[in-house]
Amino acid sequence: MKLSRPGVAELYPTERNALISIRHQLIMNMGFQAGTEADLKRRFEEQAKNRCGEIGLIVSVTWAYDVSDDPNDNSLILVPTIVVEDRVEDHEETDHERMQTEVRAGEADGKEGVVDPDDPDKKLREPKKKNII
Repeated sequence: MKLSRPGVAELYPTERNALISIRHQLIMNMGFQAGTEADLKRRFEEQAKNRCGEIGLIVSVTWAYDVSDDPNDNSLILVPTIVVEDRVEDHEETDHERMQTEVRAGEADGKEGVVDPDDPDKKLREPKKKNII
């Protein structure tokens, strides 16, 4: 996944997770489909654009070839990269409250907590709890 132009606001953790999931599902589906290379590319791009459009992103797909890790296998592997071109709705800047909520909920890295403002290089810590008496 890549952001193509600087005007696109940063992806939120839920959007990043959704893009990873969409790409993985489409690659898995592509492996079981028959057809020419052009047909597979066209179907993948069409499905990627439709599914990413549902979450509010306009995307394009770039293709690269890679070689198998098996030294006895000389076949080329087609590797798609989803590039975020724009959003369906214009967002001039990142919604920091939404970003903070999603990071605290563990959407970014799977760990719930808050960033310590005194030492941002440290890992997430548990939020402070209030004692109600």
